[in-house]
Amino acid sequence: MQKESLLPQNEISCPCAAKNKYSEHIPIISIFTAALVLRVLNIGRMSIWLDEGIGISIARRSLGEMFHFIALDVHPPLSYIFLKAQLLISQSPIFLRWGSVVLGIAALITFYLAMSRRAVPCALWLCLLFLAISPVAVHYSQEIRMYALLFLLVNLTLWAAVRFAERSDATGFFIFLTSATAAIYTHYIAGIYVLGLLVFIGWERATELKNWKMGMMDAARTALCIFILYLPWFGTFCEHLISGSFSGKHAQSHWEHFSRMAFEYFTQTIGGVMPWVPFGLWGWLIFACIFTLVFIRGIMAMRSEKGLFRLMVSVLMTGFILLVLHLAARGRFYPRAFIIYLSLIFYIIARGIVALSSNLMQILLLIYFALCLLVPTISYLSLDIRDVSLHACRILKDSAAQDEPIIHSSKFSYFPMKAYLPRHHQYLASTPNLLLQERLLAGKDVIKRSDVLQGRKRLWLVVEYWGAPGKWDESDMWTNRWLGPDWKCVPLIQLRIGPKACVLFKCSPAIP
Repeated sequence: MQKESLLPQNEISCPCAAKNKYSEHIPIISIFTAALVLRVLNIGRMSIWLDEGIGISIARRSLGEMFHFIALDVHPPLSYIFLKAQLLISQSPIFLRWGSVVLGIAALITFYLAMSRRAVPCALWLCLLFLAISPVAVHYSQEIRMYALLFLLVNLTLWAAVRFAERSDATGFFIFLTSATAAIYTHYIAGIYVLGLLVFIGWERATELKNWKMGMMDAARTALCIFILYLPWFGTFCEHLISGSFSGKHAQSHWEHFSRMAFEYFTQTIGGVMPWVPFGLWGWLIFACIFTLVFIRGIMAMRSEKGLFRLMVSVLMTGFILLVLHLAARGRFYPRAFIIYLSLIFYIIARGIVALSSNLMQILLLIYFALCLLVPTISYLSLDIRDVSLHACRILKDSAAQDEPIIHSSKFSYFPMKAYLPRHHQYLASTPNLLLQERLLAGKDVIKRSDVLQGRKRLWLVVEYWGAPGKWDESDMWTNRWLGPDWKCVPLIQLRIGPKACVLFKCSPAIP
């Protein structure tokens, strides 16, 4: 019996379809070029922030120490291994960001390869355009974190699952097994995505064999192989699962928590339209209604594309059900990790636009959604909204000698500046909100007072805080708390990005 292909049986005529073998590549090349330009734009102007600085600090250690600190973290080890390999080549933060850029572009290429033979061409091009200009995709293609690697691996797993579902060969099985396991070794949330793909594979097998039991058994055997490959890390995963850092209670009711998380995920995924919509909440509600209607239209249009429809339903419905169960258990939820569903969501939106009968409506919706994504992206790339660390480090690099200590009032400045100024003597003030992992990572750099720095003619104090100026940026507070009355602190400069502020003090012993 001939296996059913995921390729749409009734190909939809696209007005933008290519006319020859040369022109068919022009839209794709243009989209990937735009994606690359957006991801390298101002890449050297973006500050490293706390999580990036902690990741770099962990990856700089020996393998034994690195895995010890990973066990204290809430993430699997693969992204740290990749980061350590980068650090062996160069310690430059810009170089590390380039690694994320390459992974982000590779993720788009992989998704295109997975869908090129199965998707409606116009919808695929439109989906890739949305991914190219998406502020979420651009942000995590520049950040020194695991999300660019995660995005690549889930798209690679998607490609492998489609190949494995179409051809029951050893190559497809091996690629799916490897990429799925690597994705779960990168982020735990990838397990939900892989589970959805296993449901899809079982569904395809059942459709082909006309036997649901045999189809699900094939999927179950594949899942067992993935579990065996994950056994070396499974014990640590269980520790993370039951720890307060990975899952815990919140003060809100179930409904309040769910609605807040759903709202955050929706705005982050689609582009965070709230900052620029001129009509405030009404504008956001209008956008949500348009998005919902187009999304439903896309799902309805895909019903005739049987294999592709089964793929979307398996992955998205599995993710949605497990998300609701996770929130019902009052666990913590990080919307940024759900970048794994970005490609499929955008394809459904693009498919809904293409399915409209009116060319005018297609053009208007294309422009509308493109603006909803592009405006926040341009705003994000125009400003360094992550942290003030890069700007402060430039000042300290020119002003502070390597033998002049730098004291940090907060982990938010200490870890990023350790990445920027690794040769400078830097210390972190011991405060009650300093977590165990951060305290251990800083090691001997954690100090209670400046008594250990006696005999220094000058030192630098970095005070970082949130909110309006107050006692935190008053020099008297820090001379009394850390330095002692025999020190004089002069504010050098104050930096502010949104609610975050940083004050640099130049400190020297007071002259009698």
